[in-house]
Amino acid sequence: ALTFGGELVLGEAAIDREHGEFVELVNALAVAPDAQLPSLLARFRAHAEHHFGQEDALMREGYPSAQCHLDEHAAVLNSVRQVQ
Repeated sequence: ALTFGGELVLGEAAIDREHGEFVELVNALAVAPDAQLPSLLARFRAHAEHHFGQEDALMREGYPSAQCHLDEHAAVLNSVRQVQ
């Protein structure tokens, strides 16, 4: 199971809360019965799209390694779309 801590905790309350939700969804996907996977994956995708959009906007304002992290966000969303 994925745990919430380390580099996922940024000290920014809204982002940290969303990272916690992200971890919960990933863990739910890992143990879900097959019948629940489509709805859980749709929830994960919606959460990721919303969160990545917010985080991407913040990073573009001055995060030193922004492009690498933006590329990681795009790769995650691409993988989710392929699975769906």
